[in-house]
Amino acid sequence: MAVSVNVSGYQLGRSDFLDDLSRALEDSGIAPSSLMLEVTETTVVRNLSAACKQLEAARALGVRVALDDFGTGYTSLSNLQRVPADVLKIDRSFAAALLDGGPSRHLLEAILGLGKALSLAVVAEGIEQQEQLDALAAMGCEMVQGHLLGEPAPAVPNALAGSHACALRCASAMSAPIAMPHGFACLMIATQGSRKS
Repeated sequence: MAVSVNVSGYQLGRSDFLDDLSRALEDSGIAPSSLMLEVTETTVVRNLSAACKQLEAARALGVRVALDDFGTGYTSLSNLQRVPADVLKIDRSFAAALLDGGPSRHLLEAILGLGKALSLAVVAEGIEQQEQLDALAAMGCEMVQGHLLGEPAPAVPNALAGSHACALRCASAMSAPIAMPHGFACLMIATQGSRKS
């Protein structure tokens, strides 16, 4: 099971970010390799050097990094190759426009090629229709995320009083929630086995 955590620019800019991340991993019992930090393209570009330093240190812990909402920010190609990421998540607006014709298909193909050239896994977000999934599969997109594959899991309040933590129950009826303390917002990524029939 993998857990993805959205990281804000504020969190990434804090000097104690890595301490909080280490503590959250220890407190939750989640293996670092099972955690993916999702940071938006815009957040990284705001302070590229500092963001890259924090993300590289997180990767040194064994945590994976995803560049989220790709295609909506201002990342130049030269800056993109500096970002220590494992996954490129294509913004949902591209999938939404995919069936309308126009340049979206060509842009998606270019982003898929860019991800491959940089040895990044690529995830297309916002997949809500079978036709979108079929078109992306025909383009060679191997990973997608969206309501077609599974609904978001509801947040479950954490038992820690005064904490901003939340916990999620896995759709497969896990016996205990996964807790991510220290103010991280959690979400689950649908895996191949969780697709709705």
